[in-house]
Amino acid sequence: MVKLFIALFFVCFSLFADSTSLDSSLNSILGARSYNANKGLIDIIFKQKSNYYNGSSVDVIKVMQALQNNKLVNLSLKTSQDITLSFSTKGSPIFLVKIISDALRNIGYYKYMTKESHIAGSEFLWSIEYSGDSVLDPIVLDAELAKSGCHIIDIQTANPASWSYEIDMNRAHLSVAKLDLATNITSERDMSEKWVDVSSVSKVSIDSNRANSWYPSITFYDQNLHLLKVQKIDSKTSQVSVDLPSDTVYMKIADLYSLNNIKNGFNIEAQASR
Repeated sequence: MVKLFIALFFVCFSLFADSTSLDSSLNSILGARSYNANKGLIDIIFKQKSNYYNGSSVDVIKVMQALQNNKLVNLSLKTSQDITLSFSTKGSPIFLVKIISDALRNIGYYKYMTKESHIAGSEFLWSIEYSGDSVLDPIVLDAELAKSGCHIIDIQTANPASWSYEIDMNRAHLSVAKLDLATNITSERDMSEKWVDVSSVSKVSIDSNRANSWYPSITFYDQNLHLLKVQKIDSKTSQVSVDLPSDTVYMKIADLYSLNNIKNGFNIEAQASR
């Protein structure tokens, strides 16, 4: 009888904890006023609470999708205004900024500025600001972040134009082409730095397109984007062969003076594996 009572207690406690956690997430996304005003509809939508969990954690993207489907979240603003998006993580600060920046660019967000960045204990916060009449859809953002092994695990809104996201970076990686002995990489024609995953090679040959005027700047990073080495050549160059530092995972190819100098791309070939 005592064992049955204890079992029932823990079942009830677990259900209460799940409900509290889901309610807390809904409150964070909607705000107390909207949450309380729509409590009846919310109880109907989220009747099957277990559908909105991933293990023991609330699946905030699935929650957001349900809220959008039922018109409880509106990402459009009445007028154009300054919109703030904040990103926090317990992962590498440099890695977060790179992954978020790439995701924003791939979605089509280019014109924003850093509003705040700081480290508090083990957590890093980066806030950006842009002008517009709609907030970036977190579902679209999460899908883009997933390409780099990251996910949004918490969402909070201070007001309709200020959103905060907690990012899980436990499986983070750059979504870039991987070089190996069997596969050469020909970079696209554009005015941007060229990033390559070189985790399985130890020596690389880089051939610049004839139409370039390349003054090499080649940077090597470890798996968390910590800087390992920078190789620079202050003369016009068409081909470079480089030995990679032992912990190199990512290589960035740029130009000392202007990205316009490398807009026609490169052919990158592995010369030795690890």
